[in-house]
Amino acid sequence: MKQKSKAIAFSVLIGAGYLILFKLIGFAVKKSSIPGYWTKQLIVECIGTAIGIGLLALFRKLPVLREKGRPFSEYSLPLMLILIFFCGFRLIAGLYQMRGASGLRPVTEIVLFCLSMLMIGVSEELVFRGLIQNLLQDAFRDKQEAGIRAAVFLCGTLFGLLHLMNVFSGIPFSAVAVQAVGAGAMGWILCALYARCRNIWILSLVHAFFDLTGMFQVAIIADGGTVEEVISSSAGDLTGKPLTTVLTLLARTGIFAAIALAMLQKKNLQPLLRNEEIK
Repeated sequence: MKQKSKAIAFSVLIGAGYLILFKLIGFAVKKSSIPGYWTKQLIVECIGTAIGIGLLALFRKLPVLREKGRPFSEYSLPLMLILIFFCGFRLIAGLYQMRGASGLRPVTEIVLFCLSMLMIGVSEELVFRGLIQNLLQDAFRDKQEAGIRAAVFLCGTLFGLLHLMNVFSGIPFSAVAVQAVGAGAMGWILCALYARCRNIWILSLVHAFFDLTGMFQVAIIADGGTVEEVISSSAGDLTGKPLTTVLTLLARTGIFAAIALAMLQKKNLQPLLRNEEIK
């Protein structure tokens, strides 16, 4: 029990410390004279990736970067379903929001946006799946399948809760709360998928695709605004349509929890239990 409590406490400290440092760096870069919102965003995400690699080195988890993963057939079905239904829905919703757009942003900004989304995926996956999930799985190893499930849901929940720190970016707390619930549910999916595929680079691409399909209209539409403004718009949903927003969040959370549990059935976890733990 002491080892598990220590791992949970370490995970909270690592996640919070990473995000605090990330926010401070982001504040400094965005206040600098570097031109362009997406240029600054990409610089911040690249620094975040460097921090993630540094944390992996500090906790001796660099082998995560070299994991070859399991055969694609072992996780192809849930991956395809997630990408088709979840990302497809977000893509359609984004295209709907683009109707009547006054114009498009320059190609350079669109490219910088796509690169920023990619680096967000890499940096956050290195820290939350590559480091924190592995630390939790090490601590809960004695519980076998139950331990893996515990690590998945603890890591995913922590991933969501730490999004509350976005309130320090000037985003209303109500909007941040909506984002945290959604991010937590998405975190369960990503953690379960990592348990199945054991390839951090595949997770980084999936994460980047999640973010890209959820915000692509921001970078494509000329007056699409910033990431912070898009997240802040959730505050209006919660205050203007509270019941609909809450029910939607509950439904999505329940669906994502069910998908994660389905991916973590005993038969699907046996290959992980047979593999040697990352040192």
